[in-house]
Amino acid sequence: MKWFIPMLHRAAILGFLLITMWCIARAALSDARTNIGSMTLTNANSAGSLSALLNEVSKVKPDALVMDMRGGLVELTLEPRFVSDENLVLISNCSSLQKLTLFGSDSKEVFSSKGIQQLSVLTNLHTLTLMCGRRLKPGVLEAITTLTNLSALALLGTDPEIPEFQSLTRMTNLAELRVAYAMNLGDGDLASLTNIPFLRRIEFRSAKLTTNSLAIIPKFSFATNVYIGSQEWRTNRIVTQ
Repeated sequence: MKWFIPMLHRAAILGFLLITMWCIARAALSDARTNIGSMTLTNANSAGSLSALLNEVSKVKPDALVMDMRGGLVELTLEPRFVSDENLVLISNCSSLQKLTLFGSDSKEVFSSKGIQQLSVLTNLHTLTLMCGRRLKPGVLEAITTLTNLSALALLGTDPEIPEFQSLTRMTNLAELRVAYAMNLGDGDLASLTNIPFLRRIEFRSAKLTTNSLAIIPKFSFATNVYIGSQEWRTNRIVTQ
């Protein structure tokens, strides 16, 4: 029996080592390739951080995440507390994402052009909405124009810089554009949008817009719905032929 006890002891140690090695291997495999819905992420830190972010977002607002039938994330709404360049980097891993809404803060700048540029890898992203309550940081609008797959863009309360606003004319795939609660955009800025070839739905509301802008409406060749106005006046929805 004396020889049996050491053998049993060695077997126990060996079993413990085998179990430990199996657990380590399983953890490494899980870290190397983490699935979130239909999104496959090869970076362990990004996967864990993204998963944590989406979990926190869903706790605050369950309907902020919309999944498709396969479990892929297709729509995401982020409140100010979750909007940052760092989180936009994480979101750039959501290859299935189609619609993104970012709420900014009227008390601080929560994202920059660097964060927006990260979204250019999302080839399925076709709708972007910014609701900021303050002027966009320089370069943000320029960065948005790199999202070449966008067909719908909404700038609500963003009050973009006029020179950068002209860059929107490079977004030739835009079919829908909403600009509302702006303070510094005028008739000329509305007119510049006629250079976007296939705009069909346009909303443009700014404090500096005058009734002279009504003459611009027919110049939107493909438009079916145009809604413009200021704080003092506004059109009804106009359907053009």
